[in-house]
Amino acid sequence: MIRFLLEKVGKNLIFDFEREVENAKSYADWRQDPMEIIYSDDDGNVPELSNPKDYIPVGSIEFVSEYVKKYFPDHTKGLIPINVPECLFKYAGREIMNVPSSGLENGLPKTFGNKIYRKSNLIMKDENNGLIDNTPDIDLKDCQVASYVDNIISEWRVFVFKNEVQQVCFYGGGDPLVFPDPSRIKKMIEVFRPEAPAAYTLDVFTKETEAASGLRFNETYVMECHRFFSCGLYGFADYVKLPYMFSQTFYEMINM
Repeated sequence: MIRFLLEKVGKNLIFDFEREVENAKSYADWRQDPMEIIYSDDDGNVPELSNPKDYIPVGSIEFVSEYVKKYFPDHTKGLIPINVPECLFKYAGREIMNVPSSGLENGLPKTFGNKIYRKSNLIMKDENNGLIDNTPDIDLKDCQVASYVDNIISEWRVFVFKNEVQQVCFYGGGDPLVFPDPSRIKKMIEVFRPEAPAAYTLDVFTKETEAASGLRFNETYVMECHRFFSCGLYGFADYVKLPYMFSQTFYEMINM
């Protein structure tokens, strides 16, 4: 039996993926395949459990992180952001690089442009993430930086489980009728396969690109990847696979 611990804040579930876990339980009960759900206190804190390995924490990044750090302090590697894996840089559609802890001696190349997007390589949703000016004296360490893309046409979240696409969902702004290229998505998944988690999201975007011939076309590029926890679902609701995507992610994390 799969057992879940859902985060509550003020008696409420605040994330779509928590509500879908409840829906998955209803579906499992109908199939006579029991699933158990318990809840945090209303303050959203991780409760005291005698058998923490038996429960899959589902909630905010902070909630899941607290659970892992509390009960599995030697296994926190899975809490480090994936961002864009280096093996997928060639599919980024923009200048991108990882900045080491020693920083950059001569700053970023001019090819990055005047604006860059910075994301921590150590902390999910770090307060310093975001769009910043690319100046000669910029202080960058332990982060991934990418040139700013201002001509995105559409953005999509690809749900991947065991290296297979489960669903592709439109999110954010843009044109929902400009679909990503399936062959590009399959190539990204294949390239990422040797180091990919059991379940993850692959965020992609489309933008107009000019070929060497001068022909302009809509190409698909990687935005970032997320291990499958605390991820918005944007309509993905496979009640058979969702519980296993959450559970296999958690067991993988606590054994890293």
